[in-house]
Parts: sequence; C-alpha cells; structure tokens
Amino acid sequence: MPAIQKLYNACKVSLSPNGPVSEDALEKVRALLVGFYSLNQVPTIKVLNHSEPCYYDLSDVDHFTALKLVLLFTIRPIEFVFTGIMDVSFKLKSFDCSKDYEELRTSCVAIDKIKPSDVGLEQEAQLVRSWTRPVNDRNGSHRSLPPIKYIHIHECDSFSMGIFCMPSSSIIPLHNHPGMTVLSKLLYGSMQVKSYDWLDVPLPSNKSEDAVARPAKLVKDGVMTAPSRTTTLYPTSGGNIHCFRAITPCALFDILSPPYSSEDGRHCTYFRRSLGGNLPCTIEVDGVAFSEVAWLEEFQPPDDFVIQRGQYKGRAIKA
Repeated sequence: MPAIQKLYNACKVSLSPNGPVSEDALEKVRALLVGFYSLNQVPTIKVLNHSEPCYYDLSDVDHFTALKLVLLFTIRPIEFVFTGIMDVSFKLKSFDCSKDYEELRTSCVAIDKIKPSDVGLEQEAQLVRSWTRPVNDRNGSHRSLPPIKYIHIHECDSFSMGIFCMPSSSIIPLHNHPGMTVLSKLLYGSMQVKSYDWLDVPLPSNKSEDAVARPAKLVKDGVMTAPSRTTTLYPTSGGNIHCFRAITPCALFDILSPPYSSEDGRHCTYFRRSLGGNLPCTIEVDGVAFSEVAWLEEFQPPDDFVIQRGQYKGRAIKA
C-alpha cells in the first residue's frame, strides 16, 4: 500500500470535524508522517509500569536479557513505548518474549516516512539537493519571485492534506489556525520558521490604537531543514500563529484538522507586529513573566502575495 494511502487511512480514523479524536490517535498520524526507524537505528524500549520508567537499550545484550526477565516475572500487563533517535514513539499492544534480538529489532521497523517521491515531488527534491543561490540573490538584487504553489491532496470535514511549494526567498506571512490542530513536515529544502501563541490577558475596552493589537509569546524562531521531525501545533499551543521564509526552494506537507472553514468560524487571518510604540515587551500572566512578547495586529497581505494551485502528481488516494 502506498505511504500516502496509509497516511490517509490513519487520518480518516484518527481525525474528526472537531480535530483529533485523542492524543494517541494524533500520534498514529504523526508517526506515519515522520516515519520511525530504519534497520540501522537501534531503538530503546521504555517500560511504563514502574514508579519510574525503565529504559532498555536493545543494542545492549545485557539490557535485552534484563527486559526479557521483566516480561517473564511481571504479573501485570506491561505497556511499552519504542523510542528512536527521532523522539517518536508508539505503544505496543503485545510483546512476544520468544522473539530473539534481531526479530525484535525488525519488529521495530515501522512504515516508511512520507518522502517527496510519495507525493510526486522527487524531481523537485533532486534539484534542491544541488541548488545554489542565484547570483542576483547573493548580490541583494531585486527579482520577481515565482509564486508559491499549494498542491491539494484531499479535504473532508475532518481534515485536509496538502503541500506548500515555496521558491527561495518567498514568504508566507504570520497567519493563524483557529480551533485547529496542524501536523507539518518539511519534505525538502530549508526554511526560517517563526511562531507565536496568544497570551490570555485582559485587553483594553477602549478603541485606541493599542486596542487592535494582542500580545503573543514567541514559541519558535529558527531554521528547519529537511529531513526534519514532524511539528505539531494545537489550537492554543505549539505555535498556532506562524510564518515561513524559504531559504532554499522547499516543500511543506500539511495536515489540518479540522480544515479551514469560514462557515464554521475557521478562516485564515494574517497578522503583523503592531506599529504602536507604547506596548510592553514583557507581560506577567498568572504570576509568570513572559519576555519577547510581540503585539500582533491583523492586516491584509500585499498584492504580490499570491498562492497558486499546483497539480498533484503523486499516487491517487482511494477515499
């Protein structure tokens, strides 16, 4: 079964019109999106039924033997989590003590991660691997950028799947995802990511210039380069308001649950830092001081910000 079909099937049962049905269900989708391990990456087992979690390194024969003893002499059912170098985990429903070491390692190899080739973007990814910045970019010369493209894969009441293909130096301004959970994976390239979450503080009731801006705490400000971990943002945490600037040509795979819907009050709003000069940079909320506070106000992106529809060339999904 194609990887994109497996991902769709997981989304169908794990995501609802109200978002993920549970955190475990969300983890299943995240796991399929990012992939777990390859055979040359030795995982660790974490046994959760102790007062403190116990870790067993499966590359260590003594650890492996100790784990089998725990399994043999523990009366209660044991819950396991396999963890790998990507900090992704999944729960194992059962465990066969008769499996030898190599069989156990093989059982830890999960579904391949979503790759550019799974969604028809292998040629673009190959070009990025040998990409060099154009001379006029290095000299700071102005040039017109190709448009950002959005490749639509699927949308229903519960979730949407799609890919943003961004040329180098292109920008998607700060925007929100109201009431939505979003899984994102960078398929190829590098991008600068900046994200915020709203701070819950009383706002002035007057209609002054400052009243149109809301305070937000900085969640992330850094570079993301493929291959990378899947990122997750939630309705009120994880960096629900974010912006991207492409360093190289790049492609970002997105799963939104539920999807944008103006009828249901989930429309995309763009923001910028407020131009007001009397806004504090530090705010205290419930006794906790937040520095690096940004005051954000709504705005309309410039006319040259255009996202065109791209053609999906990957394997078709059977809904």
